[in-house]
Amino acid sequence: MNRKLAIIADDFPSEGRHVFVFVQQLVFAMVDQGADITVIAPQSLTHALFRGEKLRSRKSVELTVNGKQFCVYRPYSMSFGVGHKWLYKIAAKFNRKNLTKCLESVNPDIIYGHFWHSAYKAIEFALKFNLPVFVACGEGDDALEELVKGMTIDEKEQFSKMVNGVICVSSENKRKCLQYGLSREENTIVLPNCVDDTLFHPDDETSLREDLGINDNDFVVSFSGAFIKRKGTKILSDAIKKLSDTHIKSIFMGRLVEGDKCEPDCPGIVYKGSTEHSLMPRYLNASDVFVLPTQNEGCSNAIVEALACGIPVISSNRPFNDDILNENNSILIDPDSVDEVAEAILQMKNNKELYAQKKHYAIHHSREYSIVERARKIIAFINDKLDD
Repeated sequence: MNRKLAIIADDFPSEGRHVFVFVQQLVFAMVDQGADITVIAPQSLTHALFRGEKLRSRKSVELTVNGKQFCVYRPYSMSFGVGHKWLYKIAAKFNRKNLTKCLESVNPDIIYGHFWHSAYKAIEFALKFNLPVFVACGEGDDALEELVKGMTIDEKEQFSKMVNGVICVSSENKRKCLQYGLSREENTIVLPNCVDDTLFHPDDETSLREDLGINDNDFVVSFSGAFIKRKGTKILSDAIKKLSDTHIKSIFMGRLVEGDKCEPDCPGIVYKGSTEHSLMPRYLNASDVFVLPTQNEGCSNAIVEALACGIPVISSNRPFNDDILNENNSILIDPDSVDEVAEAILQMKNNKELYAQKKHYAIHHSREYSIVERARKIIAFINDKLDD
């Protein structure tokens, strides 16, 4: 790809901030394959003022793991809830103006929105300069529905006509894009999330288990994600409480979120807290099973990371998991049922034959989740659509 691609995302990792790592991993893989990429990730002035978040440099040159360079722009933005209507409108105007200035500086050939709302913010710029637009659709909450709800029929029609291609992380995301009239069958593909398989792969973490005080006859349950209701932290914590088994230990990788705190408080927690991305594979490989009773996802990066480490999964029996989970590598449950989560953990722990089968399958297929191959397919898809 010899055209300049501007990837617009809500955030991007920086020193001490482990956010949107999945975008960073994709950027690394695409840049390493020769793509000319500039990342635009606005930073909030209001968060700096009221939450004490540190402002980062508005432009920086960063390196992939393999030493390839790319630029990251972090234009200032303001964020207010929709409840503050006049402040919300002022902020939206300020944000659009700063994003447009940034795009003018970058002068891209292609706009790539991560996710739909990021592409929508740049649509006027793309229209003005007749730029192709691509969208990564991975929404796992109500963001897509809220975006569609806020558009008129004419706005939605114009927006969809501007979009050259859509990369969905799940068949469920694709179904929604088609249902809402944002994309068409011929310009939409499904590529489930993947990970850096040089980092996430099966490994022996006996030493970490010993450091955490885990005995050989203990069964370790791990969780990764924000400690919020949607991710099912409390459901899992309550399920472990219900089992009341001193040999069940747990690892909770994540953090609390203001306004939606669901801190796990079950017995047997050997680790709890925010975790460096580079250390997560160690904790996953120290686990026997990964559990995520999530209510909604695009395609869970946390589940893919566990599968890449060859760890069997217990998660939701909902359509967003259909592309990555099946009876061979997981037990699917009702994410709102403490009883079903508890029973699934018990099955994995006590049914040695069942667990061995799922573990074997997970390890055997762990190499299928390579971000390098996913990046190659995305680049090929973009090139193909530009040639149409």
